[in-house]
Amino acid sequence: MLLAVIAVSLTVSVLVYLGLFGFAVSQYRSSREHAQSETVDPHEFSAKNRPETVYTSAELEYFDVLWKGEYGKWRASEYSANDTAYTYVHGPYCPHDEHALRIQTVSKWIVLSEHVWVCDACDRTYPYPDDEIGDGTIVERAMHRRIKRKRQANGSD
Repeated sequence: MLLAVIAVSLTVSVLVYLGLFGFAVSQYRSSREHAQSETVDPHEFSAKNRPETVYTSAELEYFDVLWKGEYGKWRASEYSANDTAYTYVHGPYCPHDEHALRIQTVSKWIVLSEHVWVCDACDRTYPYPDDEIGDGTIVERAMHRRIKRKRQANGSD
């Protein structure tokens, strides 16, 4: 009698564990399929508006991808006498063919995922620096330095 009770309880325990495992696997697959289809438009990178009066532009390779920047004022030149010039950054772009990159979440290992930049034109992927890019000001500051050096070399500043 005792053996029958032990056998039944072991069978029930195994079935419960198998059910929980099956549920976990189905949840993982569902979230993975959703995450792989999730993309973000990378061109909403800069919080500032694109300048209407552009004094100079530059390109910068940072985080292994291409960024384009412009230095100027937000209004047309006839209205911008009192405006402060600023650096505007847009991108990222593929360094091989300059097509716009998109962000995609891909699975890594069994339960982990990571973000990558994807070029739809050439099917290349570039690692997305989740921990380093922050709010993007690091790229904006690097672009500002690049444009400042370019303007100094041209005698504009």
